Amino acid sequence: MSDYGSSIDETYRCYVVHSYLDKLGRKVSTFKKNVPGKDRAAVDENVMTDYIFNLAETLEEVDPSNVYNYDETNLTDNPGSKKVVTKRGLKYPEAVCNASKANISIMMYGSATGELLAPYAVYRSKHLVFESWVMSIMLPVLRNKEGKNVIGHNPPSHTTSTVLKECKRNNTSFLCLPPNSTHLSQPLYVAFFHPTKCEWRKILREYNSVQLD
Repeated sequence: MSDYGSSIDETYRCYVVHSYLDKLGRKVSTFKKNVPGKDRAAVDENVMTDYIFNLAETLEEVDPSNVYNYDETNLTDNPGSKKVVTKRGLKYPEAVCNASKANISIMMYGSATGELLAPYAVYRSKHLVFESWVMSIMLPVLRNKEGKNVIGHNPPSHTTSTVLKECKRNNTSFLCLPPNSTHLSQPLYVAFFHPTKCEWRKILREYNSVQLD
């Protein structure tokens, strides 16, 4: 199939396995709907249950417009690669793309009512300057609000004494996500970043195709 520019990618292979298992009448308990997927770190059920109850109690009397979620991600100028099944030794089964591996870190920030603030970007940086984002983007928005909360990753890896002091002074609190649960409990990760990155890679592939032509 690779000779005709239609290599078998990872998703296709997963469904080939799914079809084969169904034909045998075999069920694999570790597969979701009998389709193989990538393994993730285990998430403790009790921890997630406690988190959900704590979240519900904490936000019970908080207006959704005052509940915000933040998260950080990276975008590169490389559209990425995908695993395919092809003949041994074939160097270029699909397309050739130029990429400098430049990296852009961005912080996204939105409310439970769907308000999305402008992204905070740091070019050619491995780490987002969290304190700068809090002081220049987050707090100015929240300063005049009441009963606000910020949901995000566990803050110890990001926060400094200055951040904690200023957030307390502005009546802003953090609700920490359970460990290893980003794929389940981080709203931006689940509903925003995945489709955004898919579109970003699509744009890069189309751009590189035009440059090659």
